[in-house]
Amino acid sequence: MSGIVWLASYPESGNKLTQSLLHNLISGRPEGRYINKFQKSFHFEANSEWYEDKVVGTPQTVTPELLAQARPKVQEALANLNPGSSFVSTHNCLGALYGQPLINAAVTAAAIYTVRNPLDVAVSMLPYFNQDPDLVIKQLNNAQAMTNVTDHHVPEVLSSWSAHVASWVNKPNKILHVVRYEDFLTDLAGTFQGIVDFLKLSPEEDRMARALKNGSIEASLQHEQTGGFSELRRFDGAFFQHASQGRWRELLSDDQVQQIISPHRAMMEKFNYIPDGY
Repeated sequence: MSGIVWLASYPESGNKLTQSLLHNLISGRPEGRYINKFQKSFHFEANSEWYEDKVVGTPQTVTPELLAQARPKVQEALANLNPGSSFVSTHNCLGALYGQPLINAAVTAAAIYTVRNPLDVAVSMLPYFNQDPDLVIKQLNNAQAMTNVTDHHVPEVLSSWSAHVASWVNKPNKILHVVRYEDFLTDLAGTFQGIVDFLKLSPEEDRMARALKNGSIEASLQHEQTGGFSELRRFDGAFFQHASQGRWRELLSDDQVQQIISPHRAMMEKFNYIPDGY
């Protein structure tokens, strides 16, 4: 398999776990490889350094339209970084901006999309929105939502939660594999085996076992407590402590829960995310 293997998700949907498991499987190191130290076959598409030689100026100063025009070229360059596959993470929806594709199909080999209950996504997003659930809900429901440009990242196009998920999963095809984050939590080995089978990999049993051990949430949390997490922003504690499910019952009011479920009910029903009583 050559080209980009997309590791895609709406933000805070568990894509880091997908990356960590694959990273440890590919590296095969007995001691494990922490997410801070990805090897050269793993990349983040929105990293502004990929755009620096594709625009006149800097990614922080050029117009969004020029960045959109550069994106297919950036992704072509990412696909050519390795002789085989390049694993590239993205939070872009599967669509277009200024007439340019957000995902360059010509250099795409496959895509793994991780989906998570938006009620839990909302809780994991709280640290980015000053712990304000109402701001998070506004973001989840915003059809025009994009991430902000920073010194390190170009903007990503999100749309609303359900529109983002729909853009990736509503047209199943043989190069797409969809994973529910919750299935990682209940059956890590079986869910990851599905990814491995999809990628047509045949790791030895001990290599697979090491990947499951070293790529788990528990291992990532332990590494984070000793070495930090390079993408940490405003988390009141550890990033991977926000990887559980069900905390929305403690942190969201009934009205706030309804504000999430109401516009996203159809997609939540598709993935069995509607809690009892709603």
